[in-house]
Amino acid sequence: MPRTPASAAPQDGTTRILRYGDVEVKATPKENGVLTAVTVHNDTDESANFDIVVGIGNDIGWVATSTFRVYGVPAGRSPRGPSTTA
Repeated sequence: MPRTPASAAPQDGTTRILRYGDVEVKATPKENGVLTAVTVHNDTDESANFDIVVGIGNDIGWVATSTFRVYGVPAGRSPRGPSTTA
């Protein structure tokens, strides 16, 4: 996922929402870290696997990274397709 300045990310309260293609990442600051939810949409004709790396920064550098592996997302033919959240 390309680095997006925090000021450019849409927000829902304190939650920042980043979208890149069929991937949506929501990051919510908490006292002990950042709650991160990753949703992928599969609008292809075959099941798909996704490896998503999320980096959390502090405007100086990366503080932490986490890899989300979402496998076996079923195929879909709707405009957005089935979704899986990790």
